[in-house]
Amino acid sequence: MLDHKSRVPQWHSDAKTSLILDANEAAARLWGYKREEFLGLPATALLCPEELPKQRRIQKANRWGETGPWKCRRKDGSVFYILLRWHQMTIDGRLCDFCFVVELGESLATMRRVLPEERRKTPRGEAGSQRAASAPDTKSSAPPK
Repeated sequence: MLDHKSRVPQWHSDAKTSLILDANEAAARLWGYKREEFLGLPATALLCPEELPKQRRIQKANRWGETGPWKCRRKDGSVFYILLRWHQMTIDGRLCDFCFVVELGESLATMRRVLPEERRKTPRGEAGSQRAASAPDTKSSAPPK
């Protein structure tokens, strides 16, 4: 499922431990890591600390689909925002969260401009669903729309 050649940042992490099990170069590069450093990080380490309560609420409610905006911190400490699409799947007998970045921006104002009007009405952008999210087009190098 993971497309290592895609320019769309994507990874999968263990659903229980949150540890990143596999990722493409685009994901590691976006957060400023080498792929080898990125693997094994807890997915929560990609978020700014103030986002962790929101992340725990969404995970506990098992709200999957498109979520965000998320305030993230790179290895160098710089901040950026993403919209994330994720869903759970079983990989090699292990329940995993498959995630990919749908949209990114350097400021929250940028992210708010790309959000559809109905998403802006959702408290803190916690949109999500309990239906299957569409997977990225693994044949194309263009980001999903």
